[in-house]
Amino acid sequence: MIIGIDPGHGGNDPGAVSPVRLQIGDQLYTKESEMTLDIAKRVQGILLACGHHVIMTRIRDEYVSLYDRPNLLNRANCDIAVSIHLNSSHSASANYIATFIQATGGKAEQIAGLIQKSLVRATGWPDGGVKVQNLHITRETKMPAVLTELGFVSNPYEEQQMSLLVIQGVLAAAVAEGILLYFGPVEPWQINLLNYAVDTKAGKDEIDRAGKVWKTRTTAGDVAGADSAHKWANQVRQAMGLPTT
Repeated sequence: MIIGIDPGHGGNDPGAVSPVRLQIGDQLYTKESEMTLDIAKRVQGILLACGHHVIMTRIRDEYVSLYDRPNLLNRANCDIAVSIHLNSSHSASANYIATFIQATGGKAEQIAGLIQKSLVRATGWPDGGVKVQNLHITRETKMPAVLTELGFVSNPYEEQQMSLLVIQGVLAAAVAEGILLYFGPVEPWQINLLNYAVDTKAGKDEIDRAGKVWKTRTTAGDVAGADSAHKWANQVRQAMGLPTT
């Protein structure tokens, strides 16, 4: 399957930017464009590790217009597209997760429901539900497309949480899980990769284990077995957002 991932904003379009709240010791100054890219890259790594092909509308902090994004995904003949954003509000207490679609009754609604359920379960944050809204990325793509708002940069607690690498892993794994579920049952080895994306200690232990298997197979002259162990270790690295070897 070809999955399009669209990290919201970028370059001279930072998206939502959190205020610096010195009175509560909050000096994070989060830019939506930077955090969406970090999380999107984690989603990309998980999906690649699980055997899917991924098209990213941007891979660095650069401006890509609203018109270019769906055009890129359409040219790539993506099967589905997921746009990743963070939310913002005038109220610092706004704290829900929501996923947006162009209209009800189609495949996009199915995808959105799975991603939304996974995100709420993984974070425990309030469920804002699946909402219908006329958005360029969901309207102009030829494939089923959804836009997810992962949390509020205007909410001090959620902003602080989303700045943590482990929470970024939680969010990325939840989005990836929803996508995987849409395409069918998630295999046990894929579930393991989702877990390693969040539990970095378990992931590193699995990489070490695979390395020992590679050494044993190499010593025994089992080239296929060694290659399999090396491939698996790299899949775990991808899921964790680490460089492959």
